Amino acid sequence: MSAPQCTQVRGDSMVIPHVEPTGAKGVKRKAEQADEPQKKARKDERNRLMNVVLNGSALRHFPRKLQNELTNDQAFMTSLFQNCPPSHMSSHFFFCSSELKNNKDFIMSVLKPTNGEALKFASEELKNDKVIVLAAMEQWWKTLEYASTELKNDKEFMLLVMKGRPHAFGFASYALMHDHDTVMAAVTESWEVLKDVAMKRYNNDDKEVVMVAIAQNMHALEHASNRLKNDKEVVMAAVAQNGFALKYASNELKSDREIVMAAVTNNGLALEYAELKDENIVSKAKEEIANYINK
Repeated sequence: MSAPQCTQVRGDSMVIPHVEPTGAKGVKRKAEQADEPQKKARKDERNRLMNVVLNGSALRHFPRKLQNELTNDQAFMTSLFQNCPPSHMSSHFFFCSSELKNNKDFIMSVLKPTNGEALKFASEELKNDKVIVLAAMEQWWKTLEYASTELKNDKEFMLLVMKGRPHAFGFASYALMHDHDTVMAAVTESWEVLKDVAMKRYNNDDKEVVMVAIAQNMHALEHASNRLKNDKEVVMAAVAQNGFALKYASNELKSDREIVMAAVTNNGLALEYAELKDENIVSKAKEEIANYINK
């Protein structure tokens, strides 16, 4: 057995022996050193395959064994989504393994490069994960569409995601679209929620909700139910804000002296939409128009 090599330290009589590792540690180190060329070769091959895919050769053209290996390789697939054009995203996810689609770290890592669309292809379990869904919505709020039915029926969750994103209400469950608190929260954020198709179909007959919307914009009256367009208090609130709201009132209220007078007092041009046009109303409309011109 050869003697251990020694290193002399100048200015000192101490000699520090340099001994190669022995036992399990030594064997492990030698194995790692021997494996390094293979790791480099594997990395180079992965890079070559990545370039092949990015240059237009779809994963479906690869041999099945290699295809399965690559589509279950988290590092490879993450890099692929970070570099591929958006138009190829769906096809890559089609071949992505079920394991990766249910891997929270993987889905989180590809939300940004896919503009949140990765949620569409995630497992049902992850579509029900609040952290994942919120992260997807940070990229694009409309990805809420892909969240689980359970989350879209979760009142607390929906109230959270509608803050700053009122139109997320359009993805709420049927039950929440009929829930006064949820509707009120959405309309309080933006009156325009009232004109969403879902809103017109499910909850435009709630007087309190419509009054909150009208307080923001008189055009909200257009999207109220016929019953509320014939509600004097609702219409009065709208025409007091802008006389042109008379356009959306019921024919009955377009003939109501108090409503029409309030409308032309606010804006003389609202006379166009009045059914009642007596001398006093016409005179008031002309007066308001003249005042506006002479300002």
